[in-house]
Amino acid sequence: MGLCSACWQKHPGRPFIRGEHLRDRLADPPSWLGDFVAHVAARRCIARACGFVTDLGRLLEDGHSTSPRALLERSRRPGRSMGSFARALEDFFTLHHLALPTDQAERLAAGRRKRRIEAVPEPLRQAVVAFNTSRMRAQDRARRAGTRPRSNHTLETALATLRDLAVFLVDERDKNAWALVDVHDVEAFLSTLPKGRKRRLTVLRQFCRLARSQKMLLVDPTRDLIAKETNGFRGQTLALDQ
Repeated sequence: MGLCSACWQKHPGRPFIRGEHLRDRLADPPSWLGDFVAHVAARRCIARACGFVTDLGRLLEDGHSTSPRALLERSRRPGRSMGSFARALEDFFTLHHLALPTDQAERLAAGRRKRRIEAVPEPLRQAVVAFNTSRMRAQDRARRAGTRPRSNHTLETALATLRDLAVFLVDERDKNAWALVDVHDVEAFLSTLPKGRKRRLTVLRQFCRLARSQKMLLVDPTRDLIAKETNGFRGQTLALDQ
């Protein structure tokens, strides 16, 4: 949000006055309080900057920890957006090396994965949960090893594919157990989105390997499927004399 020049001309010191009042109320005001007031005053309109100082005051006076990390955690709104005040605190604390950035992106990714799993029909859900757990562990190992972990988008896309397959099996093939799935079911599912065949089949093969290792499948229904049909002309042909 930009600065409101008219407001600044009329009340240029309001955020700083509110910050001084807050400092006077606190028994042990943090050393960075004045810098935070200056930070939001330089980047927000007067009303928003004053509101942020008021929000900070509520956190500093609620009787809980006043460490930057604790303040960041308590400032976040539940849901998909952490809120403008929490973002302002995060910007200030990270800029001044007082706290690391929050894990907001990871929390949002976890929420997206949860929604995809919950959309899987209940009889088929446990295997998808196991698959997600395995992939998350692999992502964590790759991060600790310094190699390239799968992105959150890749993990979410895989879960979306399994969700779509599970719904297809229940609604279109009348099957509610992974052990009942055969190659014809998988082929029929892949045919619903021909352009995504290679990507979806890759995910299904990974899932089937895990399902077989955990005795959820006896036979891998993806084993004999090919990722891409052979190239060649499939149109109507004519004899030479035609």
